[in-house]
Amino acid sequence: MLDGLQRLGLEFANVSARDLRLGPDSLRVLADSTSVQFISANVTIPGAGWLRPYVILSRQVGGRTLRIGVTGVSSTGADFGPAWTDPDLQPAISDPIAAAAQMLHTLEGQTDLQVLLAYHPVPDLEKHLDVLGGYDLLVSGAGDLRESPAKGGLPVVLSPGTKCKFAGWATVRPNGALGFLFTDGDLVQLDTKIPDDPETAKRVQAYRARLGEPPSATQPAQAAAEPGPSPVH
Repeated sequence: MLDGLQRLGLEFANVSARDLRLGPDSLRVLADSTSVQFISANVTIPGAGWLRPYVILSRQVGGRTLRIGVTGVSSTGADFGPAWTDPDLQPAISDPIAAAAQMLHTLEGQTDLQVLLAYHPVPDLEKHLDVLGGYDLLVSGAGDLRESPAKGGLPVVLSPGTKCKFAGWATVRPNGALGFLFTDGDLVQLDTKIPDDPETAKRVQAYRARLGEPPSATQPAQAAAEPGPSPVH
């Protein structure tokens, strides 16, 4: 899956509580085998130099250079599994809301746009817009398909599914009161072993329809080596 996401131009990934179940050795091997930078504002692992609290990207948009700060949080209270046997290497997950709020303060002084990747229920995030509303975009991996602004005007993008048969990238542009525009993008097929099913086909067609492609286009094209410039991938 990570290889497929790299083909789409993935540069960083939020570490969630589910990822921690892989254990320290597998996570370290995974981090060493990819150029994708793993980030989290509230997950800490002693001695894990491959995990950073945030990244700052520079993108050319409309003739100017934008600095985009990206951080991530995960829900607490997870079972990390049996692989964490060394008591000195136990991971910890702090309060995601407090961590996201603190990181927003850090990023605002260094960047033009701030993005929060959240493996955390969006309804709970929406309850805390008083401290999280400063983020320009929220990308959540926990929840059903939804593409609409959160209460208070915070644009939200949610994962369209969890089967990992396809992965895609899209350009997200601010659009005033409407929240954002979902414009260009692409899909790649990650695993041919996962059988086709009507729900997956429906979601792929909906994705491609948003990209302006014919509804009958159900098979994803191969991703280009360079997906092209976009404010947020």
